[in-house]
Amino acid sequence: MAGRLSPADAAGRFGPLLLGSASAVLGLVGAAKGSGLALVGGGFGLAAGLMGARELFTGGSTTAPASGAAVPSGASGGGASSSATAAPSAPERPATTAAPVPAEELPDRGRGPAGGIHDPATGLFNEHYFAVAVDSRVAAARRQLRPVAVIQLSVSRPGEPDSMADPIAVSNAVRATLRDSDTACRMDDGRFAVILEDTPEEGAILTAERLRRAMTAAAPDHIQRAGIACYPAHAFNAPELLTKAEKALEAARDWPQHRIEVAAAD
Repeated sequence: MAGRLSPADAAGRFGPLLLGSASAVLGLVGAAKGSGLALVGGGFGLAAGLMGARELFTGGSTTAPASGAAVPSGASGGGASSSATAAPSAPERPATTAAPVPAEELPDRGRGPAGGIHDPATGLFNEHYFAVAVDSRVAAARRQLRPVAVIQLSVSRPGEPDSMADPIAVSNAVRATLRDSDTACRMDDGRFAVILEDTPEEGAILTAERLRRAMTAAAPDHIQRAGIACYPAHAFNAPELLTKAEKALEAARDWPQHRIEVAAAD
């Protein structure tokens, strides 16, 4: 059963019919009196009345519903109930952030047995870091066509080559002598090692001499011996460079006084 019309809907639907009917009556009266203008107005009024009647019996506008609006039940042909709704939008994907890599999964290159890269007694880099650093410096020197030098140091009491000097005093003298770009390390057996970037053989010898003077002031009753090897003058890779520096140090330790030995070129 149809619902009751509101006053506004009734006026909208019956108004044109009533107005058209009145216009048609006036048109017929004008035609009887011979007025052509009234006859034309009556014709337009009659047409408006017919449109109002169609509006009344068809039940409203024939305009298609807007996209996404629901169609009333029974409006489709055949009386089947149907509804059209806007297609649902795809659900938003939550933002993702890469999880940080745990510290225990990071590579352990250049780390000592305790997991650090520093010598606990002096704060200098340790031997494990030294081995990795030499390899890295030689690779960089090869790319940049620049020299790099390695100095192995031994500071001991006269006649006792295995009795090393106070590591704190030696490390302080090393720090006071080297440049910021140089790398100082303390080896596991108590010796010291230095990496000099962009330094040829002559520069390495001058640095070893400055270290000797600094050591003499810090430990006057000790003797310093140094072995020097340079890339590319004496070696073309890191392992060979380390071997040449160690052999030069062993040759210097054969002398009873301060001594600086330079590796021999093959």
